[in-house]
Amino acid sequence: YNWCTDNSVSDHYIDDNMYDLNNDIVECNNVAISYFFKEQKLKLRERLIDLIAEHDHLKVTIEDAPRDKVEEEDRGGEGYREDEEVNKEQIEMAKRELMIEAKKRIKAHEQAQAEAKAKAEAEAAAEKVRTQAEAAKSQAQQKLNAVTPGQRMIWPVRGKIKSDFAKNTFGLEIAGTQGDVVVAAMQGEVIWVGTLKGYSGTLAVVKHSPTLITAYGGLENVAVSQGSKIKSGQKIADLKGDTLRFEVRETGKCVDPLKYLNKR
Repeated sequence: YNWCTDNSVSDHYIDDNMYDLNNDIVECNNVAISYFFKEQKLKLRERLIDLIAEHDHLKVTIEDAPRDKVEEEDRGGEGYREDEEVNKEQIEMAKRELMIEAKKRIKAHEQAQAEAKAKAEAEAAAEKVRTQAEAAKSQAQQKLNAVTPGQRMIWPVRGKIKSDFAKNTFGLEIAGTQGDVVVAAMQGEVIWVGTLKGYSGTLAVVKHSPTLITAYGGLENVAVSQGSKIKSGQKIADLKGDTLRFEVRETGKCVDPLKYLNKR
């Protein structure tokens, strides 16, 4: 100003230049503010997208975009207010679109959970049916394998009864001759071969069903071993003395063999 005064520059020249400078400052201010809100809008959009995927339950929390408080005189006039309204409208539209998308995803997630639950319940019901069917099949097989008294057992040796179940409560003592062949009363699996206190000679035990076994005491020259599969009438051993001790056990208890042996 002093320079202009010293060189006799007119006041009109100074006023014109100061007016242009003021307009430049206002325009820069408007550009800066418009850029600031565009950046805020982009940050808001990114924030909203991140919130949608934040949790498995797809809960969305949307917050209003932060805005700095700007004094009315610094806003730059009508151009700024128009840009601000556009920004507000775009932000609200983005909110609505993202909320709609979030609701769709939440609904899809809940539907998927319901379908998974229904599938698990159906599989559990099917497994229960399979288990019941297998149990029924097992029971039917046990009944099929069970021996009907007086129908399926053959005599292990030919000889007279020396002592019956009514007298000894363990089975039969059947007379024979040393060297007589002792055969299986019915098919099964050999589960024991050895000596045991109370039995003369070697003892062999054959399992015929989950609940039924036969025992043969007083043996020698045993022809089978533990784990052998044996058929009805197949040789087990030779008779060591003149008596075979024959037992039938049902569910671990001694029963009368005469109720299971064929009549003769």
